[in-house]
Amino acid sequence: VGGVAYCDPLNDHALATGQCTICDVVFLDQAYVDVVLERIGGGGRATGLSTLANLLNPKVTVIGVGPSGAASMKASLDAGHVVTLDRVETTADGVAVKTPGDQIFPYIQKNIDDIITIPDDELVDAFRDMREKHKMIVENAGLLPIAALSHLKCRGKNVVPVLSGGNMDVITVASLV
Repeated sequence: VGGVAYCDPLNDHALATGQCTICDVVFLDQAYVDVVLERIGGGGRATGLSTLANLLNPKVTVIGVGPSGAASMKASLDAGHVVTLDRVETTADGVAVKTPGDQIFPYIQKNIDDIITIPDDELVDAFRDMREKHKMIVENAGLLPIAALSHLKCRGKNVVPVLSGGNMDVITVASLV
């Protein structure tokens, strides 16, 4: 189509590089960060964030957080190569990815320290917590870093859970409430 190019959000170096601006904001706001929690699906966004985080602070720990029902990146890291899942089943549709990006996978291998997975029912609790205590609506994929906090031993550490996305329709919000 006349001059239009498709850029795969999960597998494009330029798009992944653009995602590093998220990390830039984190480090501008916080002088020192011990742990960054980032949602992870296909790996495009996590590639940019984790690469810059490690350049700015080689001691930082970057943990990817994915849904248990769509843990393609975790399966890929465990296998040492990109793995395609037979199916994905999660309410975190922003990270419901069967096959991670093969072009960005080496950056994930190098810059993500760990990946933990969260079951969908914990996202409901995270949604309620964000809504009731903080008056924020965050989509399920963006809630993964909040849900991960209860799985980590991070007392005394400066932990940054990256929250993003409010792409929820009214019916989804009502069902979670």
